[in-house]
Amino acid sequence: MTQPQPSTPSQPFHRPHKAWFILIGCILFQGGTTGILNNCLGVFYTAICTDLGFRTGDMSMYATIRTIVMALTMPFTMKLLKRYPLKLVLTVEMTGASLMLASMALFHHLVWWYISAAVMGLFASSLFSIPVTLIINNWFKKRNGFAVGLSLAASGLFGAVMNPVCSELILLLGWRWAVVASAGIAMALVVPAVILVLRLHPEDEGLKPYGAEDTLPAELKKNMPAGTVSYRKPWLVLGLCIIVCSCALWTSQYYSHMARYAQSVGHDLKVSALVTSCAMVGNIIGKVVLGAIADKWNIWRTSRLAMGIVGTAYILLVAGGEEINLYLMYFASGLSGVSMAAATLIPNLLSLDVYKASGYQEKYGIITAVGTFVSAIGFAIIGYSFDFTGSYTLSFIISTGTVIVFFIASFILYRIVRRDQDGDDGTETVPVKPVRRMEAEPA
Repeated sequence: MTQPQPSTPSQPFHRPHKAWFILIGCILFQGGTTGILNNCLGVFYTAICTDLGFRTGDMSMYATIRTIVMALTMPFTMKLLKRYPLKLVLTVEMTGASLMLASMALFHHLVWWYISAAVMGLFASSLFSIPVTLIINNWFKKRNGFAVGLSLAASGLFGAVMNPVCSELILLLGWRWAVVASAGIAMALVVPAVILVLRLHPEDEGLKPYGAEDTLPAELKKNMPAGTVSYRKPWLVLGLCIIVCSCALWTSQYYSHMARYAQSVGHDLKVSALVTSCAMVGNIIGKVVLGAIADKWNIWRTSRLAMGIVGTAYILLVAGGEEINLYLMYFASGLSGVSMAAATLIPNLLSLDVYKASGYQEKYGIITAVGTFVSAIGFAIIGYSFDFTGSYTLSFIISTGTVIVFFIASFILYRIVRRDQDGDDGTETVPVKPVRRMEAEPA
């Protein structure tokens, strides 16, 4: 009689860490907020200016006022995330911001856009990017740069998809009903993710951050440097951080101008929407790739790579002139989309590297608030430079200069940070060249 064979024990099922579900929620959140409420405005600006006869600069003041209010109120509203439940704060902010977007359908005079811009800025002051980066940094110690990049890339993905959709809605329904539909889609994406998925701290769920159980010192040093650091001239370090991050934020202000730029060189609304989508594709690829590169390299090298790509885009747009080749315009627009990746990744990861985990959140709020204020000024300058010159060439030249300022300030800041951090905690993200030469010398 055949003896029964012992059964092989089944392998235990390892459920994915909840951090990955949090990441999915952050993707939906970022796509609905920045992706729709922010990155699709350019198509509506173009339709509104055409319908009501507004100047580009006058319409750009909507974003400028909104961004200035965001910068002024950001330090206060960020405290709400500590004081009140995350679900409550983000649901109220998203509801208010969506209603402000939908209310555009009722407006006929610029003054109403300016009033709604101030109210929108109040609701959106801690809505765009900041909650996502805070949540990801709390939930991911391992692969932090990749998770931040992927979640923030959702704004580009949804922007790339929704810009042509909004263009078609405008052609079918008119821009007034199209803006209402966009606000509704944004709400449908964000509110369920906030209520059902997002949590600020893993400890609230009785969990540790993803990667906290692993012994990966090098990875942890790159992604979440621990401890504190003091600088000989803290005001100089903070000032240089603000300059570096403000330059990145300045160059990202073309997301709502690319459609208008395409029309200014003789293309219709569909081509204009496609140009904006190309920028959003650059945004997506930039955030994912740069986030992964930041894990392998460091934020210093990664930021220089990103801003080098952005500077190349502006040089191509200037060189193309008014008769720019259509495919060159698509390509340059895609490269310019990397500026949106730089504007979200650089302030977040650079603040983390400079101030470590203990001082990150406080300084990140200051740096982001000032950078947001500067970007608001940049948005208005871009719009009015077009009104006064009839071309975006001047603004592209100014932004190329901003990239140069970034590189100068970045190199100075890096030298100061590496000098003062040496000996504090031993964290060193880039091998020093003299050490490499000593290792190569014969004994």
